[in-house]
Amino acid sequence: MRVNDPGGVLASLRFGMFVHFNPSSVVGREIGWGRNAYRPGEGPGNQYADPSVKSDPVYDTAYRSFQPETDWATKLAATAKAAGMNYLVFTTKHHDGYPNFRAGNVQRSFYADYADTPMGRSGRDLTREMAEAARGAGLKLGFYYSARDWTQPDYGKGDYTTYYGYMMEHLKQLLTRYGKVDFLWYDSIPYADRQPFQPPQLIDVPRKLQPGILVNDRAYSNMGFQDVPKDLTGDYDTPEQQIGGFNLTRPWESCLTITPPHWSWQPDVPASDFPTVLQGLASAAVGDGNLLLNVPPMKSGYLEDRITSTLHQVGQWMRQYGYTIVGTRGGPYRSSGIGGSTYRNSKIYLHITDESRPGRLRLPRLNATVKSISTLNDVPIPYSVDAQGDLLLDMSKFTAHFPEYNLKLDVDRPMSPAFVTDRAISWDV
Repeated sequence: MRVNDPGGVLASLRFGMFVHFNPSSVVGREIGWGRNAYRPGEGPGNQYADPSVKSDPVYDTAYRSFQPETDWATKLAATAKAAGMNYLVFTTKHHDGYPNFRAGNVQRSFYADYADTPMGRSGRDLTREMAEAARGAGLKLGFYYSARDWTQPDYGKGDYTTYYGYMMEHLKQLLTRYGKVDFLWYDSIPYADRQPFQPPQLIDVPRKLQPGILVNDRAYSNMGFQDVPKDLTGDYDTPEQQIGGFNLTRPWESCLTITPPHWSWQPDVPASDFPTVLQGLASAAVGDGNLLLNVPPMKSGYLEDRITSTLHQVGQWMRQYGYTIVGTRGGPYRSSGIGGSTYRNSKIYLHITDESRPGRLRLPRLNATVKSISTLNDVPIPYSVDAQGDLLLDMSKFTAHFPEYNLKLDVDRPMSPAFVTDRAISWDV
């Protein structure tokens, strides 16, 4: 298996913005899954309740009035940058088949009348707008692309060999006309045999068109129908709506949405607050993974004020303490349910996400000497060493709450994966 990320490219970024956005926002329904109709190519667990329904008169016409504000992309990219994010992944096409770009083969899609819609007449290309805005803000750029397409005629009748040619036209266009693309974020092939999708071409072609691109693990994932061989798993894993486990050997990126479990904009749904978002980021970093946080633009392309406000708070924290997250590696203390650590050179940063605080925090013995322990603001933390060499930190007078509940340790030598402990941090009770 070839991996394009041996030096920790993902670790150098750590925090990104996922943008699920298309005409679904016009009707305020979930992207793709909010289309109340038959879903060809899906397994039983993903099928619509009444497969005899072939179309959705509301969802299927929303694209005819879809046209975001002209500055939506620059505002969104600026928000990502201000929040301390370092890359952005944009949905170029979701399962409903709507192309957020000027697809050269749109006449073969469900959206054959695209030229007559407001977006079509405008001559705008949302993918280009997002690509230029992201790069202008200094962000790395990724394209999400769903290999499923519930509305494309060839896909709908199960002719995946013909459909493969259709989607490869998309991919070649996306990877040759929009400048540098750093990530290709696939979202699975249909619940069928993978041979019509010509493995390993979904991985090899992007690498040829965009040298250095990172391809996620879903190119040939088809929702449990077949195990994916290692040579088809791409460059990094993508646990969804959960934080991945501690892993220093395989890059990973957890995709969470700020409006769980919803990916695209819907009215009156709860949204995660600042501590919850930051806890997700810290939990990913201590496991040596990334957080790709999804935000849902409204039909205007703008974010709701409450989400912008939360991201502003995240950005304030990142400007002060982001050095404990971005550009670090997970470890050397293994993470657990109460938190974990990151490190850079001879400094270790503890991120304690559990607030029960029984009194003493146990750090497993480390093959290095700890010279000092303090808060990030240099307030010393008392500690002792027990008979087995573990450090016991006296947290009884520590009054801060997460996300201020972080410490730093100075050690006598630069850390590396070789120093990772066998045991995780824990409360000493």
